[in-house]
Order: sequence, then C-alpha cells, then structure tokens
Amino acid sequence: MRILAISGSGRKGGNSETLLAALLDAAVCSGAESGGVIRLFDVDFSCCVGCDYCVPRGKCHIEDGMTAVHDRIRDSDILVLASPIYYDNVSGRFKSFFDRLRPFSKTGGRLPRKRAAAVIATWADTERDDYVRALEVYSGYLLWFGDFDYREVAGFPNLSGPGDAAADSGALAKAAALGARLVEKFSAL
Repeated sequence: MRILAISGSGRKGGNSETLLAALLDAAVCSGAESGGVIRLFDVDFSCCVGCDYCVPRGKCHIEDGMTAVHDRIRDSDILVLASPIYYDNVSGRFKSFFDRLRPFSKTGGRLPRKRAAAVIATWADTERDDYVRALEVYSGYLLWFGDFDYREVAGFPNLSGPGDAAADSGALAKAAALGARLVEKFSAL
C-alpha cells in the first residue's frame, strides 16, 4: 500500500509539512510504502478554466504539472492532504489544486479500488469548529472521486510560528497516530 502526501503550504518545512513528515514516518513504520510529499508550491499548474473537457473524458486537457500529480494520486492507496488555514479556509494554492481534481469526479475518471484519506490543517488560532468543518467539506468531496471508504480530518490549532509544530509533542504524536491509523484502516478495507 502506498501513501501520498500533498502539501498546500507555501512554507517549506513549515508546520503543515512537519506534521506530514511525522504522519508519513508513522505510516511507513506501520507497513506503508511512502509515495513522498508533493509540495503544491513547487508544481507549475494552471487553475481550472471550467471548460468541461473532463466531463465525458475523465481527463483534463491542460497539460502541466498537474498531469504528473494526477498520475501519482492514481497510484496511491492512501491520500493525505494538508494545508494551513488562511482567512478561515485552506490556502489558495490548495483550493486551486482541488479544483483541478475535477476529472476524478467525471465519467471514466473516478479512481478505482478502495482507498483511505485524511485532510489536515494547521492554524494559529485556538480550536475552531468552523475550520474543522472546512476540512470535512474537502474530505466529503473525495467521495466524488472514488471509493474513499475511510476518511478522517484533523486540525492542529495554536501553531502560529513556522517552527511551532516541531516543538509541539502533542501535535507530532497526533499526526503520527493518524498515520498509523490510516494504514490500519486501509488494511481492513
């Protein structure tokens, strides 16, 4: 089983990526093969133009960096999406990426086989139910793309500085537990 992580953070090695690393390490220790981390800010891609080319084909007509991202998503069994929260929602880059996943929701584009996924986010504020609800929306959309029979969301509040996650043993443990749980749940599907 292969786990793929996608980071919507503009900060290399920031809080979101620190927690993704802890999650991936635990998943690998639990038996998963790492598909690595895709940093969306390192991928050259355009926004969805709403042309509907993908509707009958399940494939986007825009040939850019997202083509390789789509292939890596298809090859994964467990998908973990991460973003910091900016202005009460995921980063703009994350949202643009998610819009480009539209081919997976269309005829011929749905992802085959059962899968597991998590959507996680970091933010500077205290615990916020509205931020968790935003993650649940993206998690729910994954059902449009395939049989994501196990999905989970996780929020990581109180991480305002770039290195806060690395110093937060509770957040690191929570991320690691999620990584191990994703492997366990996927194995049971």
